[in-house]
Amino acid sequence: MVQTMSATSMLGRTVDSGRLRLVKVLGAGSSGVVFLALELSFGIPNGTAYAVKCITRAERGTPQSQMQRREMSFHRSVSSHPNVLTLHRIVEEGKYLYFVLDYYNGGDLFKLITEGGCFRGNDEMVKKIFLQILDAVDACHSRGIYHRDIKPENILCSADGERVCLADFGLATKNVFNMNFGAGSFSYMSPECIGFETNPKCYSSPSNDVWALGVILTSLISGRNPWRYATTSDECYKSYSRNSNFLRSMLPISDGADDILRRIFTKDERTRISLRCLRQMVVDLDTFFMTRFELANANEQVKRVAASYYGTAVFNPQFQETSSSYELLVSSNLPCPDTPPSDLEPELSSCDRSKGLIEIPLNPPTPVELPLRPLVPADVPRTPNYIEGEIVEVERIKVDDVRLPPIQPHSTFPKDGSSMVVDRERRTSATFALFRRIVQRIAD
Repeated sequence: MVQTMSATSMLGRTVDSGRLRLVKVLGAGSSGVVFLALELSFGIPNGTAYAVKCITRAERGTPQSQMQRREMSFHRSVSSHPNVLTLHRIVEEGKYLYFVLDYYNGGDLFKLITEGGCFRGNDEMVKKIFLQILDAVDACHSRGIYHRDIKPENILCSADGERVCLADFGLATKNVFNMNFGAGSFSYMSPECIGFETNPKCYSSPSNDVWALGVILTSLISGRNPWRYATTSDECYKSYSRNSNFLRSMLPISDGADDILRRIFTKDERTRISLRCLRQMVVDLDTFFMTRFELANANEQVKRVAASYYGTAVFNPQFQETSSSYELLVSSNLPCPDTPPSDLEPELSSCDRSKGLIEIPLNPPTPVELPLRPLVPADVPRTPNYIEGEIVEVERIKVDDVRLPPIQPHSTFPKDGSSMVVDRERRTSATFALFRRIVQRIAD
């Protein structure tokens, strides 16, 4: 039976033998609820705040209990790194486990990309933040721990956006080669991890983490994911698999950035770039972005993507280039259609000036309509560790024949603060099984 808990009923409760008081719900996901907690001295808050992740404690000896123990062990072993979220202690009280963590009040990286605007044309910021993420992943790998769920929602930010840290080790593993296909968030999985088309006997956990870093780097540069799923049922990924220059022809990225991404997004995981080489290439890169002259001479597709991310921009190639960053003139008069084009999926047919993002139909120089995905929250579905064996044939699926639902935020916490599902294995198992049935029905 799926276990639930009421988060709002826990507000005001003290935990850790009365040392911490839960005062606010910060967020929730498939694994539990995160609270803001204040440290108490003689029953009075002393000004020290923590984030406390609360999950239902599984019965000892069960597979779920083993997963929880692994998460504790893995997180503890890398917690000392400055770019890994510090785990201070774990408290077991009653039915729950409480992970006492550092509190980062800047939100997550997804929010910083979509709302902060600090990465737009800013080479220094992109490099600084991406190297911090890369160093955190490298620290994990050096200790034989592979995250398997690297995504912007699992990267927390300081209030000034200058520091980030990697969080959530619920799906981490020590297996270098893994047969648990589909573990993670679909948009950030490598093709071999998805396993639908490559049909591998196993996949490399380190290489799968490197692939996820490539998706994040694309988002930092352009505000967009390169594709939704790394399968040929996704038109964007299909085009990339046929033409390695696809991203450069669709996004306002530099040749150097394109070279890095092509070394990450390799079909053969054995030829994928290592973390060490990736770091050196990022350090040596002058700019991630097209220069003003390059953009002025780029195709309309690239210009439209730049406009949707940066706002209305005026690029004058006659200006002397003194910086790799764009010189932008943002206008509040950027067209926003009252009625979204009917051929766009729901997440592509919105206009939000408050976030500085305008979603517009894209016209790539290919025979098919190929709108690049805007950056959207990662999928809720994350597969459990025991799904193996069965390979679903997806080559017969055509985009015109089926429309996948918009990806929803990973948080499933109800607005009214009522019951929260925290049994990750059962929830993700059911979701993945449903996805398989849909695919099989289409194939039949």
